[in-house]
Amino acid sequence: MKEYNTPGVGVVLDKYGYKFIPEAHCYLNFRGSRVDLTRFGSEAVEEINDFFIEVPVRPQKLAKVKPEMHRQFLVDKYGEGQVASVWQIREECIAALST
Repeated sequence: MKEYNTPGVGVVLDKYGYKFIPEAHCYLNFRGSRVDLTRFGSEAVEEINDFFIEVPVRPQKLAKVKPEMHRQFLVDKYGEGQVASVWQIREECIAALST
């Protein structure tokens, strides 16, 4: 997530010196097209089109699989010792979206 595709998070990212933080983003693949139901009403400068990985997950497994995959991705990218601080920045970004 970054300011251009998730308006409102830039101030938090700037505060910590990050240009972006990887986010586990879900979308529906319908007839070969991505349908993003999470960004309804958002006025982002750019769509979310860049993905580090894409993994098909059945809806009934999503609540269990998504957090595990997201955390492991952050461990792989930042190291085990940084995950807690990166996750806290992520939480601040999400909080900034609701204000």
